[in-house]
Amino acid sequence: MTTTKTIANAHFDKLIAHYEASGWQHSDRGASAALLAYDQSVDLGLDALAVKEMPFLPNMPAFLACLEEAGIAEFLLCDRSSGLMEALHCLLANGWQMCGPCEVKDRSKPLPGLRIRKAAA
Repeated sequence: MTTTKTIANAHFDKLIAHYEASGWQHSDRGASAALLAYDQSVDLGLDALAVKEMPFLPNMPAFLACLEEAGIAEFLLCDRSSGLMEALHCLLANGWQMCGPCEVKDRSKPLPGLRIRKAAA
């Protein structure tokens, strides 16, 4: 029998429970993007956070703050949107680095991506 590793993060779980109880309209778009990525990663049974949709540039500070509050120091970036270059520049300007290619197993097909890691201080 094969067991699937699944990412687990108490901070993200707490935020999701809070927004489900109080309404998602109280969540900013940056935090919502992080929580969506977490929910999708859990649903796929991944052992790491996989981000398929980065937030727009104005929402990146809240996204990065949410990752930091959750203790996320590495994630898999699988976004293929037209805003990806802006997101990469923002990540690099905020102390994140690209560590190499990765591939996320999605239900429909493998998703190519980049492993992104917070640089050591």
